[in-house]
Amino acid sequence: IENYTSVLQNLGVNPANLHKASDVYAKTAKNILAETTRRENELGNLEADIRLNGLQPALALKQAARLQGECEKLHSQLEVLRKYKKILTDTARLIQEKLSLKTIYPLALSGSNLKKKQKEIFQAGLKVFCTITDNPIFRSKKLNIHELIEKTEQIRAKFTKLDIPEMPEFVKVIIVSYVDTCLVAIGDLQTFNSFIVNTFRAETGKVTAVIDELDDLKKQPFSKILSSLSAKANKFRQSISEFQYKTRVLKEIQKAALLLNNLHSFYGILRYSYLPHLAQKTNELGSPLDPHKLAAEISKSYFDGLNGFIRLIKLAFTSTQSSGSVTEQVLREKISIALSTCPYYYGSGKEDMDQLSQFIDSSISQYKKPYPYNDLYNLIKESLETYASAIEKDFFIFKAEKRSKHDNETEDTIGTDTKIQLGRLIGKIEVRAEYLKALQEKQK
Repeated sequence: IENYTSVLQNLGVNPANLHKASDVYAKTAKNILAETTRRENELGNLEADIRLNGLQPALALKQAARLQGECEKLHSQLEVLRKYKKILTDTARLIQEKLSLKTIYPLALSGSNLKKKQKEIFQAGLKVFCTITDNPIFRSKKLNIHELIEKTEQIRAKFTKLDIPEMPEFVKVIIVSYVDTCLVAIGDLQTFNSFIVNTFRAETGKVTAVIDELDDLKKQPFSKILSSLSAKANKFRQSISEFQYKTRVLKEIQKAALLLNNLHSFYGILRYSYLPHLAQKTNELGSPLDPHKLAAEISKSYFDGLNGFIRLIKLAFTSTQSSGSVTEQVLREKISIALSTCPYYYGSGKEDMDQLSQFIDSSISQYKKPYPYNDLYNLIKESLETYASAIEKDFFIFKAEKRSKHDNETEDTIGTDTKIQLGRLIGKIEVRAEYLKALQEKQK
């Protein structure tokens, strides 16, 4: 017991009380055995005196009564024996039930002839182990890869189920593009998490083997358990020390945690602050983000001034009964419809441009080519680009105000950095996701 003080304390056992119970139990048992043997000898002598020496019945009864009285005095010692036996058996059962890596940790740290450098390696390895293990006893509360995995799944579900309030379809498409950026980053984060788990598969397998051995040891007697702990502790220390050689991964996991935090912050600001703001601005008549206001301004500008007068004359000569005339009112309606219903967010890819081109063509295909078709095509395309730029600018400079936590929200849904601009935040998400992706490519 004296050799396993730290182990017993780690299990919630008082070694001093256990030591006392062991000593008292042994002394009491020895005393009861000695007393019982002496009484058995006296009883044998009494039986021989009766049988061989003809001891008188009255004297025999007197001596028998004396022996009985002395034996009854042993009952108090038996109670002491039972009391301390219970302490020992309860402790043995407790150790069998709670025997784990945590039990042998103190022994692993304070092993015999363990040098300072070995302790440092063990401690460094343990820090890595606590970061990548799913063992609830050693799992770090500050930074753990399995917690990252769980929270990454949670944030993916939140972005996937994100409900965008009523606003122009074109604006929704722009918002979805930012959501897709986050989903791509989440995919990179998931790949990184799996990469880390696979990187340590061999090391974690060795620790799992120690756990299995401890589970088998639980079935052994108390004394066998205590005598085996040193060997198990040494094996545990050796297994954990191997993690020390990959301490650099902690910095990478920390960066993954920062990316996850950025994603939670972005989601919280987007859902609870920016989307309500954007829905209000795009649906509010006369707002700078009102597509109908922008359509009116662009169509009016198209017919303003000398250039506008010349256009009116040219359109008067080129308009036909089948295609209809192009007036400020007609142009405003077409631009307004385009800004409100376009399902494509302009991009540089050929497929993006083809889809956008087909959408614009569907609204002006009845007009003559090259004029006024090309003019109208470019005007609507520029209108979409202008409106998209206005939405992007509003998004990039938006800062969320601090909000009180709702009853059904967690800290993650609110976001921890509510003062940062959304544009900077989405930029951080992209950069950190690319870093994790490049890191994995480098390791291949």
